[in-house]
Amino acid sequence: MLRGKLRFWGSAAAAALPDLERASRYARDAGTRAEEAETIQYMCGAMRVGPTPVQEALRRLEEFGSSAAINGKLEMAFLLARAQLIATQGQFDAARGLASRARALAEDHGLDISNARLVAGHVELLAGDAAVAERELRTV
Repeated sequence: MLRGKLRFWGSAAAAALPDLERASRYARDAGTRAEEAETIQYMCGAMRVGPTPVQEALRRLEEFGSSAAINGKLEMAFLLARAQLIATQGQFDAARGLASRARALAEDHGLDISNARLVAGHVELLAGDAAVAERELRTV
């Protein structure tokens, strides 16, 4: 998983995905749910910001969507990835709803909401509402 994380943080999201997929399989096979969840979180992030085509990313999110119930942090990553991806398709109301659900989930579980605000800001930029985007992004 470390190589996938390093590639992700090194702005190589596409290169990170195969490493993260392999790490996810290993974690699942070993029964380490926390490590599996963390790896899937990184996969969500890599698909959200990387060059994976939107339809493929959404399909892949659906494939491991049931894993989102592992923990609140993973569920939040799943919601945020879907929000940003569907916003690129012009589905702004649905994207706002997902980002809002992610923020509420973070608040309910005491998680950091900065990623939720970041995605909400990106959704608003895509929707053409710079004022709302600025409010969201200024607090990140």
